[in-house]
Formats: sequence, C-alpha cells, structure tokens
Amino acid sequence: MGMDAGVDAAPALDPRLFDCTSLGADGMHLPERASAIPAACALDPACRTPQISGHRGVGGMTGNLGKIAPEDTLAAYRAAIALGIEFVETDPRPTADGVLVNMHDDSVERTTDGTGSVSQLSFATIRALHINPQGVPGDYACEKVPTLTEILKTCRGRVVVLIDANKTDRVDLLVQAVREADALDWAVFDTSSVDKIDQALKIVPKLRFMNRPASIAEITAQFDH
Repeated sequence: MGMDAGVDAAPALDPRLFDCTSLGADGMHLPERASAIPAACALDPACRTPQISGHRGVGGMTGNLGKIAPEDTLAAYRAAIALGIEFVETDPRPTADGVLVNMHDDSVERTTDGTGSVSQLSFATIRALHINPQGVPGDYACEKVPTLTEILKTCRGRVVVLIDANKTDRVDLLVQAVREADALDWAVFDTSSVDKIDQALKIVPKLRFMNRPASIAEITAQFDH
C-alpha cells in the first residue's frame, strides 16, 4: 500500500514536540508530563477527577482533534504526553520470534511499507519497515515499529499505560514486559478475558488489571470472581 498524502489542516499539536526527527534519531528527548492532574490520581479508586485516554497513543481518532501522530508509534505516545492526557492504550502482539511489538492489525500492510502477518515475521524484519505517516504533520522517517517495553519506558512517570491483552494469548510475554520496564506499579493489564487476568495474576499477584464486562449482566459475576 502507498503512503497517505499529507493534509493541509493545521496540526492539533506542534509535531516538533514529539516526532523523532525533531527529537533526534533515538527519539528519547521526552516531553514532560503536561497533565495538571497528579499521576497518582489515575491509579487511585477514590479519585473522581475526569481523565482522558488516548487511543493507539494518540494515533487513533482523538475526538475532534483527529489523528495527531502515526498510530501505535513511540511518536504517538510522546504526543499523548505533550497533549496532557492521563492514559494511553497499546496494541501488543508477538512476532514470529516472540517479541511484543505494538501494532493494532494482525498484518503490517496498513501502517508500514511491508506485507505479511506480524505473527509470521521476525522482529528484525518488522523493525526494518518504514512507518506510514498516515497523513499527519511531522517527519517520521526515523520512526520504527516499537516494542511494548519501549512504550512502557517512554511513558514512565508521564502517562499511565493500558496494555490491551486481547490481541495475544502470550500472557507470559505481556507480564514479562511489565517486569522488564519496572512498570508493575503503574501499567494496567487490560482485557475482556477473565481467563487472561487469572493467568496474569498467577504470575504476578500484584499486577494492576482492568476487566471489560461485555454487558451489565456480566459485571457482578466478574467482580465476584
């Protein structure tokens, strides 16, 4: 698939705050947390302050702002920090050699210049792909498909990460990434599968999790469980 054409609209956020070319090839000159809400509030059940979550970083459709950065890239998570939101959602799935990369689709065609399924490609192959800039302002020529561990390290102390566990059965790899990033206190294991939550808690009983009941009728049963 070809790359998206550029857009004429003014950017919702200055891309120099988060695109990898502006920040340097390693992209690790991170913006500081911009939210005025204390980070602890996001993890405190007693906190009732309304808070905002970014979809695919802020690469999904973000309300009336639209897309701000290419979805599921480190740039999308840096942009979320600069925008000042409190949560970001991720889409980890394993490569053929068992590395968790962040990609919403099961194939690489839509968001990169490659072809094939994530589960059938090696991490090295996926890492060599070029990111589709998806028509958003900014220079993302140095951006690569990130690992879940890289996202967690980028977001540490700046924004709470929701780890969507619905795209893989490798619960062990998801929990391992949380441990590797020392993110047990602030990353959230997020899934509609109670069985996956059970598996994760057997590995790390103190893991933070968020269940997703599919109906009102399921709420009581899941919380009792």
